[in-house]
Amino acid sequence: MQRIPEQYPISGGVQRSYLRSLDRMLQVASAHFAGLSNEYSPETKAFGAANQWDWERLPHHPTTYRTFAQLTDRVRQEYRWFDWIDDAAHPSDNRGFFEELGISAVSGMPWGFSFIELARLKEKVAECREKIPAPDVLVQDLRAALLYDETPIDAVSAKTLAIHRHAMRRNYLEQLEQAQLLHCGAHTFSTPLTAVRQIPLGGEDLWSISFLRYRMDTGLFEAYVIDAWQDARGRVIIPREGNVGTASPALREALNFAPDNVAWFMLHSLDEAFETLHPVHVSRLLIGPCENQYRTKPGALLSLPGLPDILAQNADLNILRLSRQYAYAPNHYESTDGKLRQVLHHDFWSDEFIVCPAKIAARLASAVAGTHVRVLEVSE
Repeated sequence: MQRIPEQYPISGGVQRSYLRSLDRMLQVASAHFAGLSNEYSPETKAFGAANQWDWERLPHHPTTYRTFAQLTDRVRQEYRWFDWIDDAAHPSDNRGFFEELGISAVSGMPWGFSFIELARLKEKVAECREKIPAPDVLVQDLRAALLYDETPIDAVSAKTLAIHRHAMRRNYLEQLEQAQLLHCGAHTFSTPLTAVRQIPLGGEDLWSISFLRYRMDTGLFEAYVIDAWQDARGRVIIPREGNVGTASPALREALNFAPDNVAWFMLHSLDEAFETLHPVHVSRLLIGPCENQYRTKPGALLSLPGLPDILAQNADLNILRLSRQYAYAPNHYESTDGKLRQVLHHDFWSDEFIVCPAKIAARLASAVAGTHVRVLEVSE
């Protein structure tokens, strides 16, 4: 039996086309999240009313999707390091280095080892830059190729292209040297864990925690937003200047959720782990997978109904999926051991988004009609 590869290498025009498509879909998703209402949905309000929620324990105007918009765009910026950016209007931004990119057979997204190669490249920027001619030398070489007779006419085009790519690589290395990359290793946060005080009440404060994490096994980024009250005596979140806090080592360890942990279980595990921290909301956004011809080992990340048929008729198509799982627990009770615990709801709450070219949006919308899946169009 033929073995299915873990990744598919792409290069040249295919690589650029794929990355431009992914970039545009992430742009559309981020813009959509930023424009969503900061009010609770009618379904959430109805469920809260039926269960007599204490709404004062939840953020008055939740900014979950606005945070997801920022984190999604941060992921988009990271993927751009694998592209060749050649913009005549902004030549100082032009850059390129990777001649090939692996696409994960599990997620249809850039392969995890590509991020490892990117991190290694950053570590040896100076060494790589020494192998590329200096800018003034490149200018002299270009002038010689265009103005003098040293280069045969039929070789001028290839010569100027080679000089241009040398300049793109040098620019890339200089930009990479100054960049703060996401961490994509196992058991680590991709971004610094951010805690912001939303409501200060003296005896306790409501904190909002957000961060990104990368899963090497699935090749996907996960974005998290967690809202929790901390007692004044608590040091799970360590207050700093202003309304900013940092996570204690114990909290960082507790936030190391497994990919199959559902939202209510994540909330419950935090509630059980700390006496002085009382989580009232947890959301996790899965950025991906990307449905395409490369996604041949989906595993637990099953395709949505109708997508395989559409992809079979459009071999070069890319369709991005983003899904949010979330749980709320604003009410609490006193347990038999005298500790305050949150009242859990074991319901599976989720929102899913599909980002696709406008030409197939209507067909996809029909395929998911009657569900909570929203189809977002990418203009041609």
